[in-house]
Amino acid sequence: MVASLTDQHLSPTRRQLIIDVSRQGLVFAEQCAVHVGEGTLDDPQVQVYYLVYVLGAIEYFGDQLGAATALNDGEKLAAMAEALAAFDNATQQEIRETVIALNAAASPAARALRALGRDNAEQAQGAARDDALRCFAGLLKDREQHLPLPLEPALAALAQPGTGA
Repeated sequence: MVASLTDQHLSPTRRQLIIDVSRQGLVFAEQCAVHVGEGTLDDPQVQVYYLVYVLGAIEYFGDQLGAATALNDGEKLAAMAEALAAFDNATQQEIRETVIALNAAASPAARALRALGRDNAEQAQGAARDDALRCFAGLLKDREQHLPLPLEPALAALAQPGTGA
């Protein structure tokens, strides 16, 4: 497990919940990525926005465990770190810095995208599944409105070569 983003000692049960939520987030991310044009996620700026979107989905999955077992904020960030570790060859420190930057993103666009990730993760569990999985791809059709540039300072460093994103 990636070095925890929480300061608490985690029981094996909590660690497993974090891994399970991470896997749910990865499945959602992969299913959404299928609908994005080939090479689109190679664009570092689109990739950063995509990670913000996926963080929102992981937050949703972390809340769906029931009142007694729902992940706290730090555990949700740890689940995002696990997801990043699964598809990125970055170091633990780079992953940690990436997750902290994603969490710190406060621009209206980042907040809206994170909320949309949560909403679409929920919708993907029901009848609106196909629409929810195509949503991020739809945002790319009007990038200027939904994915404004330049990236806010908290995210801009992630789009630079050699950083954790």
